[in-house]
Amino acid sequence: HGAPLVPTPRNVIVQLVDANDEPLVATRLQVRQSGRDGAFSPSAYRSSHDSTVWTIGSPLLSPGGSADFELLARTETGVYTVIARLRRIAASGDIDLGSVRLGRR
Repeated sequence: HGAPLVPTPRNVIVQLVDANDEPLVATRLQVRQSGRDGAFSPSAYRSSHDSTVWTIGSPLLSPGGSADFELLARTETGVYTVIARLRRIAASGDIDLGSVRLGRR
């Protein structure tokens, strides 16, 4: 399953679920800051063998405040998306956001 995930400061761990709170198996997860026209960053990494838990790397999460991010998950049955508020923190260590509910696009 590729290289092991090396924890870096300000990683955010999310579990993807659908509207029925069923685990969402994503083949790819992309993230970008909401409200910006920039491209999606491929800065998310699988954290579980079943591809329902993902780690969003720290490059998007500079210290200070919080920001809305758009998550785009591609699955075998379609594309799901959500806008989630992610805290940007300066402390080291990972943040577990728990589950994030995505809706089909």
